Amino acid sequence: MPIVNVYVVRHGETAENAEGIIQGQLDTQLNELGRTQAARVGDYLSAVAFDHAYTSDLSRARDTAQAIVDRQTNTALTLVSDGDLRERYLGDMEGKRASSGQRVPPNAESGESLVARCLAWWDRAVIPLARRKNPASSINVLAVSHGAWIGTLIRSGLASRNYRGWDRFGGPLFNSSVTLVRVDEGGRLGEIVNYADVSHLLMRKVNGRWELPSANNADVLSNEDEEERRAILYTFNFMVFIPGESKKEVRHGETDANRQGIIQGQLETDLNETGREQSRRMARALKDVEFVHGFVSNLGRAVESASFVMKTHPDLKWTIHPGLRERYFGELQGKKRTGADHPPSVEAMDQYVERILQWWDRDLIASEVVQQQFETNKDEVRNILVIGHGSYLANLIKALGSQRGFDVGAAGRGKAYNTGISIIQTNDRHASRGQLIQYSDVTHLEGMAQGVVQVNVDDIDKKAGRTQG
Repeated sequence: MPIVNVYVVRHGETAENAEGIIQGQLDTQLNELGRTQAARVGDYLSAVAFDHAYTSDLSRARDTAQAIVDRQTNTALTLVSDGDLRERYLGDMEGKRASSGQRVPPNAESGESLVARCLAWWDRAVIPLARRKNPASSINVLAVSHGAWIGTLIRSGLASRNYRGWDRFGGPLFNSSVTLVRVDEGGRLGEIVNYADVSHLLMRKVNGRWELPSANNADVLSNEDEEERRAILYTFNFMVFIPGESKKEVRHGETDANRQGIIQGQLETDLNETGREQSRRMARALKDVEFVHGFVSNLGRAVESASFVMKTHPDLKWTIHPGLRERYFGELQGKKRTGADHPPSVEAMDQYVERILQWWDRDLIASEVVQQQFETNKDEVRNILVIGHGSYLANLIKALGSQRGFDVGAAGRGKAYNTGISIIQTNDRHASRGQLIQYSDVTHLEGMAQGVVQVNVDDIDKKAGRTQG
């Protein structure tokens, strides 16, 4: 039986997206930026040979899908419009500006109906492909839809099917973002591999300025008032990997949650003014380091963090990766740290460490960009920048010491301060050995007001059930 890779793409931006107007099933058009986004995601996915292509029948999705299909080498690929891929119908709210605290009106499509519609398409278009006998080893499917539809498919529909990874993802579904779902074992098993990837939009120059993607999605509404409408103004964390010589790792700048002792985990939280100043200083401290590539967590706060380095490294290419997300703290997120035991909703430490090392081994060390550097620049220092999160950084260093034989010493057990820079040295292309030679240095913050060095509330001690430092 084949593996089926389903690439679920959100449509490009419309004028209504930009203005915060609820579209629902209104047939709105891509604006100029949306057409550019559609072209870029088409270029990005041109390396994927699609066997099937589906789109919502609404113009903004259909035009985005057509831009992708037009860039495929398979000229026989047929684009199929399907009403089940339409956005959620939002009744009296459609055409109106979104506002805080809005509730879904009685004449809107119910959440249960939307889930059923998502799964109806999935069971009709995807599952039969996974059950084919003796086909090609893999089948690639394109589906272009809408923000609320995609979010519902992942966090409700596929979650109900026990697909792996659904609970590790969240945050904004950017215009033209790509979400990858892999299905195998005849449709019985599935995994969300990537969520809301916009690496094709990151680091693009428009009129001489580097711009980040739009996160506006006024159509994502519920009684819980979901956070997809938030802008990209979040906290950040830094790591720098230098294969062949050393690795620098930097924790994010301060947020109000840091200062208040609130656990963030995978919540989307904003940099405060102190955090932005820390970010600027950190970026300046790294401005003379020549990087060959950048990796960044797909949480919005990490994306904003990258924007500071974009100014000092305008030609650096980036990859957005969900494997760099912070630990998921379940019901503890948004609450102040206490000495209470972990609730079951917290990502188990062994699973968290496994996720960290999987990213390190498979997605960083074994990646083409890293291995290519060892092939072509054997006697030179090569630098790769990675933007992740505080608990992630601390546990990566611990895991490298305990499970990969790195010499991390006592320093690796200290506090990871906001924007503290750590350096790991390794000269092995397989990273089977290495050494931590600097941990959480904050000399770039000298001269700032007192009290700007914040400990990491999200680095929770497993045995004691309490936060560190």
